[in-house]
Amino acid sequence: MDFKQLILLLKISVVELKAVSEILDIHATQIMSYSKATGLEVGLILNFGKSKLEIRRVIKSIKTKGKPANAEALRSTQRC
Repeated sequence: MDFKQLILLLKISVVELKAVSEILDIHATQIMSYSKATGLEVGLILNFGKSKLEIRRVIKSIKTKGKPANAEALRSTQRC
């Protein structure tokens, strides 16, 4: 079951609610698309599909010396 809802949080970050067994890279890619569309730099994925809340922060790529930074290196996951 994949429950998702896109929320614009105080025009600061994009937040997506999910209820999946684990957050996949495709979910981070989806948040990156939302961030690009809204012009916001930070996205959060909240996963309620586990016994503990899982939160992944995704930061839009930052260009350094003409090359975009790796979005995977900029993400972090926390479990509450």
